[in-house]
Amino acid sequence: MFGFGDRDLWLGSWIFELFWLFTVQVFLALAMVTNLRLISHVTALPDKQIDARRLLLELADASLAEEDCVSYDVLQSLADPNEFVLLSVWRTEEALADYLKSAPVDQAYRDGLGVIADAPEVLRYQVVKSD
Repeated sequence: MFGFGDRDLWLGSWIFELFWLFTVQVFLALAMVTNLRLISHVTALPDKQIDARRLLLELADASLAEEDCVSYDVLQSLADPNEFVLLSVWRTEEALADYLKSAPVDQAYRDGLGVIADAPEVLRYQVVKSD
């Protein structure tokens, strides 16, 4: 009844192929889930780095409260305390787009008018290789 005939070999091969395709699809879906990195360069107005740091830390906290924000780092330059870099990881482009239109981002923009020198340079990256 259950032997190693051609039919069983074909059935086993078909099940293996189905399993393999499913595994690849899951892997690709997971790879895309945390594939978006956002790097923002922010320059504070002279002598406003303390206010800028407070503002950026509040923005980081609001971002981390979002379900689709995986991580958020605020870096301040040792060479120039007016220079900041924000590193964030988002699950999807759609989640990030929705967040960029949210109240915390709008509030940070309004609060930053007297603190931030220029519009932040925002760069989007996808992960090619990660540990």
